[in-house]
Amino acid sequence: MRAQAFADAPLSTEHFDNTAVNGHNTIIYQFLLLDDKAVKGVKTFSVQWRGASWHFNSDEELQRFSATPEIYAPA
Repeated sequence: MRAQAFADAPLSTEHFDNTAVNGHNTIIYQFLLLDDKAVKGVKTFSVQWRGASWHFNSDEELQRFSATPEIYAPA
């Protein structure tokens, strides 16, 4: 049971809000790094998961993350 409690713990976010990975689009960050630069997501396409707000650049990316967030979240 301890492992599950650890896995469900809130993620570390910015000091002044609950935005995950500094607002970067984790779908692009993990799989499609463009010119080796992370891409910021937008609040229009955001979802709450593990106590943090995750931002994306399209509804398709938001839905992909929502289906399996543990694949895209930082380890």
